[in-house]
Amino acid sequence: MAHRTVVSTVIFGSLFLAACGSGGDPASPDAAPGGWAIRDVPGAGSVLAGVDGRTVYTSEQESGGKVACTNSCLDIWRPVIAETPPAAPAGLPGKLGVLTRPDGGGSQVTYDEMPLYTFKFDEAPGEAKGDNLADEFAEGFFTWHAVTAQGQPGGAPAKPTADGGYGY
Repeated sequence: MAHRTVVSTVIFGSLFLAACGSGGDPASPDAAPGGWAIRDVPGAGSVLAGVDGRTVYTSEQESGGKVACTNSCLDIWRPVIAETPPAAPAGLPGKLGVLTRPDGGGSQVTYDEMPLYTFKFDEAPGEAKGDNLADEFAEGFFTWHAVTAQGQPGGAPAKPTADGGYGY
């Protein structure tokens, strides 16, 4: 009985968000089974959104499956965790996969072998506040990009404010 309540709540919540226009249509023809989709996000273009509808990011410093964002970095950048690779939505030129995090954090979803993260300050689906952001943690310097339907974007990274904050 409890399982049905949770499933009903999840379905109702998803339909409610879609009806409210939360920055994209998760039920669009481009959505993959499991909810991953390409969403139009103001200022970032067509970006890859995870099952929760939030924009996903890669770091230039984590190419080739290298995981560098650990410890304090994880306070801001949250790994996208899944046991198996999600189905890619239509229009995504790269490949989704998974890797095992070296810090015991589970299996992390990757895009073209680059670990995927969500950004703490993206408060809702349809935001991409972390796109082209550069920051530094004890683990090193990172430059972040939203995954787009056209592949990885370029552009000069924005830096955090002088006090180390993000200015949000």
